[in-house]
Amino acid sequence: MIMNEKLKKISSKLSNRYKDSKSLTSIYHKFLSDVQNNQEYFSRYDTRDYVKMVIYIYSLFETGGFEWGDGIIKNSWVGNYFEFGEGDYAEDECDNCNGNGSIDCDLCDGNGELECSTCSGSGQVTCPACDGDAEDEEGDECSECRGNGEVNCEDCDGGGRETCNNCGGDSSETCTDCNGNGTVESDELNYHNTTFITWDKNLINRLRNSMELNNPTGIEDFTPFVDEEKMFILSIEQDRGEFRTEVSPDKIYCFTLNPLSETDLFIRRNPESLTTMDKPHDYMY
Repeated sequence: MIMNEKLKKISSKLSNRYKDSKSLTSIYHKFLSDVQNNQEYFSRYDTRDYVKMVIYIYSLFETGGFEWGDGIIKNSWVGNYFEFGEGDYAEDECDNCNGNGSIDCDLCDGNGELECSTCSGSGQVTCPACDGDAEDEEGDECSECRGNGEVNCEDCDGGGRETCNNCGGDSSETCTDCNGNGTVESDELNYHNTTFITWDKNLINRLRNSMELNNPTGIEDFTPFVDEEKMFILSIEQDRGEFRTEVSPDKIYCFTLNPLSETDLFIRRNPESLTTMDKPHDYMY
């Protein structure tokens, strides 16, 4: 992580790029675009300091110096809140059918046909005219079977095979693991993750004391008390992860809150940058 004094020099140099940006949010989005389009240039800087650069650039535009930026960095907190519902289970491809929704018919092994049950697969049955003797009552060659004693099986037309009565000849049947959907519920939940920075003491105190609330509470329940000029939304993204909780209301909210000065904060560029929620958080319901 780069020391703040060096960050100020870098931010002063970068500020020439953002002269037309008048708000913290617009600077942030333009900075984010520059990072994506000029990766070679920005690779020389520590990604953990990107947000601090944005704050210092804004501080230069607003006050002509870095004192405001130092105060924000010192007194700001980075928050994440994760919202997910009781039925918001993520889905994985069904292993049993590889996502197809169907599997080979168990009865015919995927052939669509079975051995004819009438002739046991031979295609021939005993001649009903001569009862298999190959001769008629007068001792002459049976005209029905021409002296063979057998005739073609009518049920399979002499082929020895019949349509599978389980799959109807389709050779496949609905996968019972996923009921034909091709996907199954996973142990993870879909959730929305909002990352924000705030220096609103009222909001910070409410979030830090949120464990004292009787009911699970979302960030929107706090917004009436938030000074919009003191809250900076970095991203709103959707991902999936594991959450440990003992309650199952319609919606569950999980809060994390850490001082900006102590947080290794990477600017979020896509949902894939999020990590699986596989460990306890600061505030969890």
